[in-house]
This record gives sequence, C-alpha cells and structure tokens, in this order.
Amino acid sequence: MPTDYEKRSVRFNDTFRTVTAQLPAESYAEVRAALVAGAREVPSDGETPWDQRLADSFLALVKGVSAAAGRRGSVGPSPYTVVAHVPLDVLLDPESELLGELERDGLIDAETVRRLACDATVVVAVDDRSGHTMYEGRQRRYPTAAQRREIMRRDRHCRFPGCSNVTFAHPHHIRRWKPDRGPTDLPNLALLCEYHHHLVHSAAWTMSGDANDELTFVGPTGRPMTSLPSPLWTLVTTGRSPSP
Repeated sequence: MPTDYEKRSVRFNDTFRTVTAQLPAESYAEVRAALVAGAREVPSDGETPWDQRLADSFLALVKGVSAAAGRRGSVGPSPYTVVAHVPLDVLLDPESELLGELERDGLIDAETVRRLACDATVVVAVDDRSGHTMYEGRQRRYPTAAQRREIMRRDRHCRFPGCSNVTFAHPHHIRRWKPDRGPTDLPNLALLCEYHHHLVHSAAWTMSGDANDELTFVGPTGRPMTSLPSPLWTLVTTGRSPSP
C-alpha cells in the first residue's frame, strides 16, 4: 500500500491553467503555513479576496520574493523563462494588432505581448518571411534543442493523421538524412510517435511533403491521408487573425 510520501504529486491542467498538488502531511502543513503567511503580508483595503491574496503569495514564493515586496513592485528579474513567439512588428509598432503565441498555451493579442515584453528580457530569434526558423541543412543529423522546441510548437503531437500521442513523439526526417541526404531543416522534420515511426521505417507506410505545409501518408491500401501543422502555428507565422 503506498505511503503518504509515495502519493505525493503535482499536476498541471494547461487548458484551465490550474495546478493541483497532493503532499505528505508535514509538507502540506509547511506549504500552507508559508502561503498563508505570505498572503497576510499582501496589502489590502478589503477589496482583494483572500483566495487572490493566496495566489499572489504562491507566485511570490515561486519567484523567491516576499508577497508584500511583489505588490510594491520591488522585484528583481525572474530566473524563469516564459516563451512567446511573436512577429517583430508587435514590439516595434505600438499600433500593430498581429497575434502572438504563448508556448504551450495559445494565442495572445498584441497588448498582452507588449505587457509581457515590458518586464521581460527579450531574446530575438531570426525567422524567415513565413516565420519558419532554424535551418541546419546537412551539417548535423539530430535537431538542435531550439529546432525541437519549434517542431513541438508547430506539430503539437504525432503528425500521423488521427494520432494525438505527445509523450513518445520525436522529430523524424521525412526524407532520410542517410542515404537520401535529407536536410535537418524544419520542412523535413516532423513529430512521430514510436508506433508510427516504426510503421514508416518498416516501409508499411510512406511519408512525403513539407512539414511546414502538408504531409502525405500512404499505407498498404494506397489511399493517401494528409496532415497539416497546428492551426495556431499557422496563424502566428502567417500573421493572419483567426476567423470568428
């Protein structure tokens, strides 16, 4: 039977932006006491609900500052990285209404982008005119960490039609690096789960096309099936607003 310590867990729900934790008794008491103490430091004239003050205390604990200091704005730079992919025009043109994308979340409007940039360290990565990044050619076989991040942002899960597997999906060369001399570039790299990776390598299925646009999978029956990038990735990289 699992002990109290073995049942510890933290779970994230990206859709609702919630965090659920189950802790051993002593750890729970320690965390609760720390959050309550921090919430009591948050200045309030009675307008800020207690649960919101607890939330402020939680964020202050993550950032390593006191909740009261966080409310006064005397916070140093955050040690954590939050990635947002945005057109450069959003940062240069205050009138721009182009969309951005918060990694692992979804679309954000230009105002949110500029608000994030106001308190952030901005790192500029150069994309091509279509927003596609990081071309390596034939210099290396395995994708860089930056390429893997962009492939995950573009594909979200295994690109095989109908497959939503994320956990065991890895970048795969569409045109083989060897012997077909396929480049290690984003158009030639797509996420495949272990099962569908095996199907493609066993020649039971073939895969062709441009991963930034459309991939075609053909199985033993000869019927083609197609796969497109994430709609969010397409919206952000083309600069088009979503339809109502």
